[in-house]
Amino acid sequence: MTGPVGGYLQCRVTYNKNNILSILFTTPKIYYRTYDTKTVQNREKWAEVCKYCRVSPLNSVIAETGLTAEVNDLQYAMTFDLTTGKRLTIDHFMGNNSQGKVDELLAAEGNHLHLDKENFYVEDQKQLTVLVEQQGPEWDRKRVKLSSLVTKYF
Repeated sequence: MTGPVGGYLQCRVTYNKNNILSILFTTPKIYYRTYDTKTVQNREKWAEVCKYCRVSPLNSVIAETGLTAEVNDLQYAMTFDLTTGKRLTIDHFMGNNSQGKVDELLAAEGNHLHLDKENFYVEDQKQLTVLVEQQGPEWDRKRVKLSSLVTKYF
């Protein structure tokens, strides 16, 4: 993983049964992390940082050598099928036609939520939690339970 995690990365296996492995990565919030300008300007590198870590808007006034984010919040999950070695999406557990129901549950949680179908973890039977990004002033990742939509046994 890339990003401003330093030695604070915590990794927890949330599920490891029936050929399903689910891992949750977190760090405490990191305040005032400066990114060098080359990293921010490189679209590929910056996309990798932002995939795993929620970065507040960058400020060039605070640091002379780069751009500073007031808050960095890493909360990311990965779930794998150990039989195939492939990374799973929530569709594996809920089916491809569940998007409307997912949208309804997210709307009930609040406005401006963005879902990445790979950023979720599973726990005991039928417990599925997605980490969604909140757009707007409260930009942290939010944990939303989608367990009621799970249709596949694991």
